Amino acid sequence: MQKKLQKHIGAILTGFILILLITSCIGKKNKEPVTLTIWHGYAGAMQKSMDSLIEKFNETVGAREGITVKVTGVADSPVVHERLLAAANKDPGAPPLPDIATSYPDVAFILAKMGVAANFEALLDKATLDRYVPDFLAEGKFDSIPEKGLYVLPVGKSTELLYLNRTVFERFAADTGVKLENLRTWEGIYAAAKAWYKWTDEKTPDVPGDGKTFFHYDNLFNYAMIGMEQLGDSLLKNGTLALDNENFRRIWDFYYTGAINGYVTISENFGSHHMQYGDILCSVSSSAGGIYFPDKITWLDNTSENIIIDILPCPVFEGGKKVAVQRGGGMLIVKSTPEREKAAALFLKWFTAPEQNLIFAVTAGYLPVMTDAFTDFEKSKAAEGITNPKIRKTLGTATEMQKDYRFYYAPTSEDMDELKGKFTRELRQTARDAKDGLTPNNPDEAYRNFIQKF
Repeated sequence: MQKKLQKHIGAILTGFILILLITSCIGKKNKEPVTLTIWHGYAGAMQKSMDSLIEKFNETVGAREGITVKVTGVADSPVVHERLLAAANKDPGAPPLPDIATSYPDVAFILAKMGVAANFEALLDKATLDRYVPDFLAEGKFDSIPEKGLYVLPVGKSTELLYLNRTVFERFAADTGVKLENLRTWEGIYAAAKAWYKWTDEKTPDVPGDGKTFFHYDNLFNYAMIGMEQLGDSLLKNGTLALDNENFRRIWDFYYTGAINGYVTISENFGSHHMQYGDILCSVSSSAGGIYFPDKITWLDNTSENIIIDILPCPVFEGGKKVAVQRGGGMLIVKSTPEREKAAALFLKWFTAPEQNLIFAVTAGYLPVMTDAFTDFEKSKAAEGITNPKIRKTLGTATEMQKDYRFYYAPTSEDMDELKGKFTRELRQTARDAKDGLTPNNPDEAYRNFIQKF
C-alpha cells in the first residue's frame, strides 16, 4: 500500500514537473529574441551617449525582454534620410530598411504616406504619450494622410535662445543705461542696437560712421515665422507665405532698417562665428549650438579678451505672445511585424524617459522631451554631471521658457525646405542691395518688391 502511494505521488510530481517544463518552453517560444537595427545621425558626444545608452538597454531591459538593439548605420541626417527614402522605394543597391531611424518630420511624412512608417498611437498607451511635452509631440503628428497618427517620437529638441557677450555688454550698459531686461523684446533689442552703434562709433571720433553691429539672427525664416506667431498671425497659410499684411511689415521693418543702418548683420554665418571676432554683441541661435559660443574673443587689432556668455529667452515683440521655435528630429519605427514594432516602441519609451533622455539631451544642449524631465532636471544625475557652464545655462533658460512659452514648428510639406531657402536668400539680398547702394534705400518700395517674389 505504501509503495503504491509512493508511486502515485511520484507520478503526480513527474506530471507537475512536465507541465512546468512545457509551460516554460511555451513562454520561451512566445518570447523569441529580437535584434532591432537602428540608423541615426548623431555624431561626437551625442553618438557616444547614444552608444552608451543602447548598451545599457541591452544589458538591462533588453536582456530581460529578449531585445537587442544594434546600430547598423551612422551618417549625417540628410544622408540617413536619403538612404531611408532609397530603401523605402527599393532602389537598386539600397540596403534593407532598419527597424528604427532618426528622422525629421518632412521625411517621416513621406514614409508615412507610403505606408512604411508605423503609427506610435497604436504602439504606446495614452498614459505614456501624455508624459511628452505636447508641442514636441505635435510636430510628429500627421493629419493629412489616410492613416492619421503620430509617426515621429521626439528624442531631443532644440529651440532658439539669445546669446549675449555679457562682459562687453556690462561696459556698454554702464555708459548708456541699457538694461539686460531690454533684450527680452525685439523693440528693446532694436533700441539697444541703435545705442550700441552710436556708442562704438563715438569711440573713434576721427572715423565717422564706423559703429559696430549689435545683433545677428542665425535663421531668418524662423525669425519671421515665430514673429508672426507672437503677433497672433501666421506666416504660412494654405501652403504659401502670407506677407502682405501689417504684422509681417512690422517684422520686415525691424530687419530691413536694422540691416541697412548697420545694427543687424546681413550674413550667412552663425552667430557664434561673429561673436568670436567681436563683430556682434548678441545673437539668436539654436539651443543645440550654445556650446560653440566662445569664451574668448579676438578683436581686429589681434588683442584677445576672455568673456562670459549669458543665455536669455528668445525675444518677443511688444504686446505679443511668448512663442519660440522648436526644431530637432525624432525617431520613427519602420513597419514590420507586431513583435518587432512593439519591441522598438519599448526601446524608444525607455530611451525617452527622463532618466535616460536627460543624459542624452545634455550632451549637446538639446531639450528633454517629457514634461517631468524639466521639473526633475536640477536634481537629476544628468544635471550633476554637466561641467560646461553654457550647457547648464542653456538648459536653465529652456526650462524657464518651457513654463510659459509655446513651442512652434513649421507645418510639414514636401517643398518646405525650398520655400525657407528662397525666403532667406531674398530677404538678405534685398537688405544687402540697399545697403550697398545697388537699389534705392526706400523701405516701402523694397517691401513691395520683396513680397511680389512670393
